[in-house]
Amino acid sequence: MRWSPASRARGTWAWPCNPIGTTDKNLVASVAGAIAVEWLRANRRTAGDQALALLFYTGIAAGVVIVSSAGALNANLFSFLFGSILTVTRGGLLLVAVMGGAGLALIAALYRALVAVALDEEGARVSGLPVGTLNVVVAGLAGVTIALSMRIVGILLIAALMVLPVTAAGRLARSVAWTFALSLAIGLGSVFVGLTISYYADLAPGGAIVLVAAGAYVAAATATRLAARA
Repeated sequence: MRWSPASRARGTWAWPCNPIGTTDKNLVASVAGAIAVEWLRANRRTAGDQALALLFYTGIAAGVVIVSSAGALNANLFSFLFGSILTVTRGGLLLVAVMGGAGLALIAALYRALVAVALDEEGARVSGLPVGTLNVVVAGLAGVTIALSMRIVGILLIAALMVLPVTAAGRLARSVAWTFALSLAIGLGSVFVGLTISYYADLAPGGAIVLVAAGAYVAAATATRLAARA
């Protein structure tokens, strides 16, 4: 969904009274889905990517069928799938700040254990770390990230925004800590630059943000290749 003429004239965005769904329900559904994917992977019921595809596309298909059967298949559903800054409320911004801060604090507290599990899960299990619990924590954090970000970039593009900054940072950083910090910087930069471009060029914010993130990956990959040849 693009910026409305009234919002552009005011230099801000509108605050809708009835955005699609409620953030608390999105949080519950996203976290539950992420934990379900982790449970399927951990119990060897199916591979992680297969479980993700099963729940993701099945959930989207079921949602579209339910919404269309209720006669509500309109432009609002488009903004839900592809994102719209117009659906973000003041309460939503506050929730993003609070949950984001809590997530960063949790990662900081469990940083060493999370890195150990990410690098060598079997070794971490042998050393006595609660691997299953830590994996559930990561899955829950991913679910929270998806729920809080889907209104801006949309449910179909949120995966790209989660993957591209990390991939770009991995091309440049030489340690896990630097990769983490650089991916945060690239992700935040992509959001700010994408929103600015979408505002002045009258483009869809979600698509603009993801394209900026993709451009950051291309730039990082090009810089790495040039540095290797030098």
